[in-house]
Amino acid sequence: MLRLLLLLLLATGFCCSPTLAKTIKEQTKTKTLADIVLKNGAIYTLNKNRSWCSAVAIKGRQIIYVGSDANQYIGSKTKVYDLKNQMVLPGFHDGHVHLLEGWLEQKNCKLDDTTSPSNFAQRLKSYAKSHPNLSWILGNGYPLPLIANNSITKTFLDKIIPDKPVFLLSQDAHSSLVNSKALEIAHINANTKDPINGHIGKAKTTGEPNGFLKESAIELVSKYIINPYNYPKAIQESQAYANSFGITAIQDANVNDERLKAYYNAAQAQQLNLHIIAALEVKPELGTNQVVALVKKRSKYSTGNLHATSAKIFADGIIENHTAALMEPYIDIKSSCGHLNYPVPYLYKLITLLDKNKFQVHVHAIGDKATHEALQSFAYAQMQNGNLHNRHIIAHLELVDSADIDKFTKLGVIANFEPFWAQKDEYVKMLTIPFIGTNRSQRLYPMGSFVRNKVFITGGSDWTVSSINPLDAIEVAITRKSIYSSATEQSWLPNETLDLPTALAAYTINGAYANHLESITGSIEIGKTADLIVLNNNLFKIPPNQIHNTKVVLTMFQGKIVFVSDSFKQLP
Repeated sequence: MLRLLLLLLLATGFCCSPTLAKTIKEQTKTKTLADIVLKNGAIYTLNKNRSWCSAVAIKGRQIIYVGSDANQYIGSKTKVYDLKNQMVLPGFHDGHVHLLEGWLEQKNCKLDDTTSPSNFAQRLKSYAKSHPNLSWILGNGYPLPLIANNSITKTFLDKIIPDKPVFLLSQDAHSSLVNSKALEIAHINANTKDPINGHIGKAKTTGEPNGFLKESAIELVSKYIINPYNYPKAIQESQAYANSFGITAIQDANVNDERLKAYYNAAQAQQLNLHIIAALEVKPELGTNQVVALVKKRSKYSTGNLHATSAKIFADGIIENHTAALMEPYIDIKSSCGHLNYPVPYLYKLITLLDKNKFQVHVHAIGDKATHEALQSFAYAQMQNGNLHNRHIIAHLELVDSADIDKFTKLGVIANFEPFWAQKDEYVKMLTIPFIGTNRSQRLYPMGSFVRNKVFITGGSDWTVSSINPLDAIEVAITRKSIYSSATEQSWLPNETLDLPTALAAYTINGAYANHLESITGSIEIGKTADLIVLNNNLFKIPPNQIHNTKVVLTMFQGKIVFVSDSFKQLP
């Protein structure tokens, strides 16, 4: 507009004064000045060419320069940060996390690091004593290997807390432990039948409930729990926690109505410091009619940085409690292959209807049977609807039939792994290999095979099941061993490792693509939003087993600094 005005003035013979000429020049210059400049960095852009640069200039929400010298964008009001060769990456995308739910769980008794029944008892007793006003004693994260020998039952819990209901959720969130008081409140007794897709543990001799609940049976008790949660505070705290690990976008992998409304209120108030894709809760018992309600929710609650555009389906459970759907029987229970949570015809019909209504379907699949039927469902949907390019996702992929891997590419289905699980930990040693055998265990978390078959992969944490820190997961993806192991320790299934560029892409540009956000974020390029992070180490210049020690020192979301560590210094 300014250029047009000048041409008109010149055409009419107008001669501007030196003062006016100076003003026009200053206005023109001001439009190109940056609000923030990062310089002298090792900036890995994750663009198509995987280019490196040393400087980035940002104005408002957008990146306006990527290159080697941003001095021309620096003015008197520009904040300039000398990175001193620290590394810059696009913000991390967690493709499968339970952020708000997980944060609320952190307020309960934490049991994830308990090492023995006595330690478990002491932790629970101390928590109850320090929270005398609670009507329910809630705990989260107890490790399944700890209770593998049934050393902890309702009787064990009754001795610790006899007068209040106790509800404890396992580390993988697919099992729970409750005491007699909780069973009484929920009216669960020897005559109570298992719900669909759930199991009530009972003593073999008496038939009385023993306190173990699996899958949907958990809800028989949890529906009676009243939580006085402060959702606005929880959202602010949980996203700040995610930002501190460099996370700028998530797919929250199972959002119920209560959490969806909380996210919506924050989005309406422009208080979200994350791109949030909400995977709306789909329930097997509600049938295909629930799709109409899901469409209404998507329309009503998608606003600002919140997009309620995904739908979550649990195709099966987990191997550790024998609810994962397998093609062949479990080793220790030869009569069982686990089970699908949806009968096959129903699964095909439901996914086809969700696909037709332009939902991205996000499927939890642990067993090879669950993954196979999810893929078959997507194939059927394409036959009925054509390829609508909804970028459907299958998450976890613990055990996959090798013959199914190339179907991901053919169908355009995205594989979401939780790489932190790809290590030979106590779960694998005690509850996975013994249950499925050595041969099938050679196919666990086959990330390398997926990449070799050109499958599009993304990364997630499934927090609070495992660490939310993407750097922890990236290290395990590369090493296939614990972040606490020595450099000389042997990798578990080394043929399934990823290289660093592939792992970084999974958590950045690939994650953005999976969330339909690749045009605005996921890489450091001119015109994209300034979602980027600064690390205190260059990941390409340190041993892989040191990646988890690297710290995020600054996180920027849409041009706004949302996290900064004390060690990060601004130039005078």
